[in-house]
Amino acid sequence: MDKIKEIAIDESFLTPSVRITAEIELKQHKEALISFSGQLVSDGEKIISNLSSFSLPSVTLMAENNAYVKTGTANIKKFEIVLHGELSNAAAEMLEDSRKNNVKRDVRGKVRISANIAESNLSTSHVHEIDLPWLGLGNKVPEVLSHLGTGTNEIKLLAYRFDSNYSTNRTNLWLLAAERANIVKISTRTIELSFEIKASDWINDFSPKIGLGKVLIIEVGRINDTFPEALEHLNNAEKSFLVWSTKGVYAECRELASLLDRKVKEFLGANSFAYKEKWRKAKDRFDALSSLDLHLEDIKNSKYNDGEVRIGKPDAENLMMNAKVLLKYASDLMKEGT
Repeated sequence: MDKIKEIAIDESFLTPSVRITAEIELKQHKEALISFSGQLVSDGEKIISNLSSFSLPSVTLMAENNAYVKTGTANIKKFEIVLHGELSNAAAEMLEDSRKNNVKRDVRGKVRISANIAESNLSTSHVHEIDLPWLGLGNKVPEVLSHLGTGTNEIKLLAYRFDSNYSTNRTNLWLLAAERANIVKISTRTIELSFEIKASDWINDFSPKIGLGKVLIIEVGRINDTFPEALEHLNNAEKSFLVWSTKGVYAECRELASLLDRKVKEFLGANSFAYKEKWRKAKDRFDALSSLDLHLEDIKNSKYNDGEVRIGKPDAENLMMNAKVLLKYASDLMKEGT
């Protein structure tokens, strides 16, 4: 059965590229793959990338009706092929967006392979050498053959015979025939193979290599020594973002803000100008942003239509950007206070 063995990101190219290793079945000695290409297709039947071939498997075509290859008994053999395609930003985003339709947030799609296959129509017949004495002619050379020599040992007759089990070392005496004069038939075979990339593999192995899952990069200085727990909340928020859990993003960002508030208050003092007038106002603005998902039900009962009251990917990403800004601000205030 044809199948996909591996899908991976090929980092040997300058631009993000996908490498697909597939296994296809051909009739051994009967069929040969002469060229192939393909398409990476999304779960929604959109063409994501055109795929090109890397190399062709080595195959030997043979004629049938002999001891080596009998008619209709060609063994099925598996051949490995490799396809490669570039992943544009739009293609990567399309794969990411397709996860919305999957409960487990896996990536699903198809690889459509167009394979040009040569099929041998050749079969063998055999010519056998026959000594004249075997025919009962003795040593007398028939007049019609006299011009070939004077002795029977110098002359052998050739007899045609069909034998599907025939085998001999004198293969140069074999006759080749083709069905209806078609020696080789060239045809195109379309092979569609489904694939699935688990959410965990997509997040850890694919997204970072193709430029997905990135949010605004903000220089936050040496915060590891000051707020290691805050970084943990931020990392958890980004993991939630990659699995489309906006509730997880909002919850982690609120925890991060509460942690920072305790640290800054303890370090600067509850009645200090930096805490009351600077930090608290920044924190209050962030609280208003991060609490939005807690009040959606109340907002739905207000003047807005139910369909438009929702939180999506842009909102969660905006919140994470602001969380990083808040983290940097807390770090800077504490540096100023030392």
